[in-house]
Amino acid sequence: MAFPFIFESNFEGGVVTEWDSETDVEGVLNVRHYSHNARQGVQNVGPIAPWRGAFEAEWDLVGDTADHTLIEGDLDIADTVTRWTRFYLFLGKDLQGITDIFNIFELQGTADAVENAISLRVTTNVANVEIGIGQTAAAVFAPQPLERGRWYCIELESTIQTGGTGTINLYVDGALVQAVTTLTNTAVLRGVLGTQNTLATTVGHIFVDSFIFDDLRIFPQVDRFPDVFWVTKSTHICVGDSELLNVTLVPTGAGVNLVLKIYDTDSAFVSDESNVVALLHNLTAAEPPIDLADVPVCVKRGAYIQLAGTTPQALIHIGRSQGYRSQGRIRQHGINRKPHNLSQE
Repeated sequence: MAFPFIFESNFEGGVVTEWDSETDVEGVLNVRHYSHNARQGVQNVGPIAPWRGAFEAEWDLVGDTADHTLIEGDLDIADTVTRWTRFYLFLGKDLQGITDIFNIFELQGTADAVENAISLRVTTNVANVEIGIGQTAAAVFAPQPLERGRWYCIELESTIQTGGTGTINLYVDGALVQAVTTLTNTAVLRGVLGTQNTLATTVGHIFVDSFIFDDLRIFPQVDRFPDVFWVTKSTHICVGDSELLNVTLVPTGAGVNLVLKIYDTDSAFVSDESNVVALLHNLTAAEPPIDLADVPVCVKRGAYIQLAGTTPQALIHIGRSQGYRSQGRIRQHGINRKPHNLSQE
């Protein structure tokens, strides 16, 4: 497994600038704050809170046929090479359409030709939504459809072969649910996340969080709300009045001039240094892990861990938190919180 991951997007900066580009003329694609989720109305969408942190990507389909996508060139796969894609997927209870099959993730080669695809199939008056895979669009679907209103871990194993023996395997919540073999591919040059070629009759919400692309399988996260977890990218650890019992900055490999800052914010508001409540800094990869001496660290809005330097990583131990431990606690705190506005932080 590469470290850091070949590509990782947790949307925790509240923007999509970690991707190379975005295609979304109609404004269907947004990064949503947990306080916005809490006010959307559970009867329409479902009891949604980000899979992790304070933000996730949202597609609010309004019945159009345009593409609404994020594009990244680091999602490349050479001939005879295997790569893994993992992300968390939530389908709103309001997602509906008239027998529409559309791609939500593509690996593309020369001239944007689709080499691997994950598709959704939404059918009129059918309670659940089917997920499938194929070379350009789904050729086979998982035997069990996806329920609306809950998070799923979606994994795609892709082996690219120009000689006609390419394969793709689809996993849902860790279980292999479908496979396609004997594909003739070209090398993959980029990945595309988002809705493409939807029918004008398809409307409703789709959410994605914790997207990772790597050279080995990432696997589902065993515990959504662990007490101690590894941080490989800047992220919100928790929201609301919280206490961090321990913070450790860990250099690895070429880890040079690493910096870890903890901001008291739940909206990635890092423009005001007065929000910094703790700082760790190392200079060389030879230094041992550095524990924060002044613990516990207490925050009021939430804890945003900002990492910088070459291959930084950290271990964080959460004690208590107002918006953690369950999706319900995050949503309730989001309902009570003032609506998200960066200028007010």
